[in-house]
Amino acid sequence: MKKTCIILFSHADSIEKESILEKTLLSLKMLNLPIILVSHAPVSLENQKKCDHVIYEKNNLLLKETDFFNENLPLTEANFNTQFFFGGISTRCYLHKKTYGPAVTNLYINGFSLANTLGYDFGLLWEYDYLLDEFTSNNVKNIIFDICKNNNDGFFIPCKISGVPSITAVPAILPIKKFVEFLPKKIIESSKEYIESTNLMICEEWIYSFVKSLSNPKLLAFEDYYTMFTEFNNNLVSSGVDNPLFGGLNSGLFIDKNDRKNWILSVYNSSKSIISINIDASLDNETPINLSGVFYPEMWKYVVIPQHISEKVLEHGSILNVIETVSINDVDEIYEYVVSSSNIDSISKGKLFFYI
Repeated sequence: MKKTCIILFSHADSIEKESILEKTLLSLKMLNLPIILVSHAPVSLENQKKCDHVIYEKNNLLLKETDFFNENLPLTEANFNTQFFFGGISTRCYLHKKTYGPAVTNLYINGFSLANTLGYDFGLLWEYDYLLDEFTSNNVKNIIFDICKNNNDGFFIPCKISGVPSITAVPAILPIKKFVEFLPKKIIESSKEYIESTNLMICEEWIYSFVKSLSNPKLLAFEDYYTMFTEFNNNLVSSGVDNPLFGGLNSGLFIDKNDRKNWILSVYNSSKSIISINIDASLDNETPINLSGVFYPEMWKYVVIPQHISEKVLEHGSILNVIETVSINDVDEIYEYVVSSSNIDSISKGKLFFYI
């Protein structure tokens, strides 16, 4: 029988989340498999003792959208985005205020590299807030037995996330040696390295690109997902608190996908949070263009940037300075960047709008 381990991702950074991690670890004992815990948050000694191996990755690499504005972005309209329709326009963010993609990719690198070193053949990918019940445990055991018996290249559940072909994160069983060959050869430390490693795909899409390279994976139709893993209906618990910076907030400067001279400052808050925002865009000695306010859930606002400003930037080498302050629960996040002829391609790919 091929050797299988559990590779458990965690960011249990509070007492409540540590408690959830503990419950998950106890539930995973039903599988009777070694556990490799990979975490961006320190892990209590009690929870460490419930694992066979623990990796603490202190560098939780969360990149801002502005970290990508001066990079060559491999984005097309097929990439994952958040899109909202309001006030006669639609805004799309292919880049969000923050992305945890690099941090998660580093968890993959650390966890699966260790599993490879330890000689495991398969890694059952799990996350800290997915509890396991007896019914689901038996299904997972049967799947592991089947892929070993039939020499499958792991087990995956294809799905679509906002129309993007992807793989459900949990459960997935990856063939370790082949996956380690697919992974970046070093830990990601910058936006440039993240782009080179993943082509800016979301993690579930990136794993799907790996699955397409396999000759004999065992696949489960997504419509059967909650039949086989019934407990997950109640159980995508709680990484928890909705953080608008990772996708619920479309804000900043947007460029018309049909006419690069049309620019706007725009905010759409699709999150559950109340957000205060102040955006100033200034060119030379002109009075800054401002958009500000307190934005409750589903509130929006936009202002048009006069076209003579975009023309100065695009045709005469001027630079537009943008400072955006986002305040959530009295914590400020500042996004400061310039818009120039040298980075207009990247910004226009990452944050675009069009008139309806």
